[in-house]
Amino acid sequence: MSNTKLNYTNIIFLNGIPLISIAGLIYWLKSGSYNLNTIILTAVMFTFVQLSITAGYHRLFSHKAYEAHSLIKIFFLLFGAAGLQGTALKWSQDHRRHHRFIDDIDKDPYSINKGFWWAHIGWLFYEGKRTYNPEEVADLYKDKLVLFQFKYYLRIGFTVGFILPMLVACIWHDPIGGLLLGGALRLTLNYHSTFFINSLAHTLGKQNFSDSHSSRDNLITAILTFGEGYHNFHHEFPSDYRNGIHFYDFDPTKWLIYGLSKIGLTTDLKESDRDLIIKKQAIMMTKNFRNIFKTANSAREHFMIRIVTKLSGNVENQFSKLNKLKKEKVVSLSSNEQSIISKEIKKAQREFKLTYKLLGKIIGRFEQQFAR
Repeated sequence: MSNTKLNYTNIIFLNGIPLISIAGLIYWLKSGSYNLNTIILTAVMFTFVQLSITAGYHRLFSHKAYEAHSLIKIFFLLFGAAGLQGTALKWSQDHRRHHRFIDDIDKDPYSINKGFWWAHIGWLFYEGKRTYNPEEVADLYKDKLVLFQFKYYLRIGFTVGFILPMLVACIWHDPIGGLLLGGALRLTLNYHSTFFINSLAHTLGKQNFSDSHSSRDNLITAILTFGEGYHNFHHEFPSDYRNGIHFYDFDPTKWLIYGLSKIGLTTDLKESDRDLIIKKQAIMMTKNFRNIFKTANSAREHFMIRIVTKLSGNVENQFSKLNKLKKEKVVSLSSNEQSIISKEIKKAQREFKLTYKLLGKIIGRFEQQFAR
């Protein structure tokens, strides 16, 4: 598939909005109409739009990582449209393809293998020859709210994205500031924060869960996008409503979805199998460690590699044992059998986690010794 036909609308708009933003900010500051309320409004608009992309377009519509009440869907569709990144339907089609064909130069719409700039924004400058099969997003075609946004997308986007902040700013007599900052500047920030997931999060960062694709865990992009930067995890576990799985991970989108579940506005929050997550982390820890010592030439280094390889093998064997026990529990008939197997599973999980923690400690200690 080749992309040869330029999309002049996107080229003009995506280059024009940043220029308008800069000129507008300078004009606003020089005009003497500076108002703190306008800055707060811009931050609120940025947050509403960004969360509508991350929690709405991405985790809800693209990946079905949870279910949401109609009121939440409406909010995400209104402010998602204000992000002017396309309809939820079209955005989800592209994103599902990105996951299905990640890094494929022809089939991944924003493949990093075509260059950082292409993945960041360049792919939007071309019409492309991508064909879409409605079956790719058949679930979304059944959603009347998604189809309503699809039909009235531009009207909704410009009304919520530009007219709304201008009207709100009229309260403190700064409609121009509301339009230029809450509209244009905010849109520029939303654009490039999101675009960095396609570019920076496929270039810089750690591969904590897999190295079979280019995605990386990157704290910078996590901060810019309210949690989307734990991208290596996301590509391994795309249906998980979380991107940052640890309590200390900066993932406000996860916190929002979880918080809404406590008042019944989101349901069916999907979480990946914790044991599988641990197994993948163990494999990558071992791979990264072996890469450090891939030119090992001393008896000490070979000894360290043997120890780590042995422990990593134990983690994988214990994971296989756990899976076998879980399958046995599913087919077991009597409640007594269920109880016995449940106890065995808990014991196996304890051993599995202890071995994983030991592996991490050993690797950490060896790396510290090597650094000396």
